[in-house]
Amino acid sequence: MCAATCVCVSQSPPLSSLSALYHSWVAPALGSDLLVQFWPNSAGVLPSNCSPPQHVLNVQEIGFPPGAGAPPPFSSHVDHSKWCVSEGEAAGAWTCVGDVNRDQGEERRGGGTVCIDNRLVWKSYRQLVQKYSKCED
Repeated sequence: MCAATCVCVSQSPPLSSLSALYHSWVAPALGSDLLVQFWPNSAGVLPSNCSPPQHVLNVQEIGFPPGAGAPPPFSSHVDHSKWCVSEGEAAGAWTCVGDVNRDQGEERRGGGTVCIDNRLVWKSYRQLVQKYSKCED
């Protein structure tokens, strides 16, 4: 058995901008910077958002930890999944799985994400992030 805290964030247009789901709703609810994997092949993709208080950073490359039989890392451009993880564990080991891309076109459709604060799940997803857009200091 695994005890965990779960959060569900959903919205429907035109209440607010779904393209800002992660920055306006998820990151503040979790109190954490987020690394977001999404399908970046649509028009109007949002860049990483480095505005305080939380940053929302776009994943660029995914891969399994190096080891016997591990495939090479691959670009987020070939992965249609939509998920995010907290950048670190300080505010919780958050992992979210949803159905919203980070692009302007998502404003016309509903959607959301379900998040869990569980270190084992977080570690599994976090280690997949090989490269992401970082904020300039």
